[in-house]
Amino acid sequence: MKFSWIKQHREVFDLAVMCDVLQVSRQGYYAWQDRPAAPATVRRQELLGQIRQINAASDQTYGSPRIQVELAESQITCCVNTVARLMKKAGLRACAAKRFIPQTTDSHHDQPVFENVLNRKFTADLPNRKWVCDITYILTGEGWLYLAAVLALLRTLKYGREHH
Repeated sequence: MKFSWIKQHREVFDLAVMCDVLQVSRQGYYAWQDRPAAPATVRRQELLGQIRQINAASDQTYGSPRIQVELAESQITCCVNTVARLMKKAGLRACAAKRFIPQTTDSHHDQPVFENVLNRKFTADLPNRKWVCDITYILTGEGWLYLAAVLALLRTLKYGREHH
């Protein structure tokens, strides 16, 4: 850990001063530099490269669970926590698409508005005289679908008799 920090800051600070402050020897630093990376480090770097590829291919919409599934499908075994930890360390995040929220009423327009001829009188003396309708959106497995309802108004019955 100390040696990697020294390597990252070689251009900023003097090597002898950094080794002295961190209480490590310069010979130890040079030996660490020449030492091959540990197998676990190499595996993490390879795994991070594959995570970056999957993240880019998904337009950065896949999080660690979906990336772990993609890796498993490619015969690469690792747990979702490892993927999450590597993604966090590398600054990779899934960017969720903004949810579509349907808007059924746009009151700020210059189109003509029809007058309210029913005036909340939702009964009719004869069939086929008054009609009401409405529209809404329903989220389904296929996405948002419209639902339009049209009803003919009738007389209301109260206690089994017509009410006038």
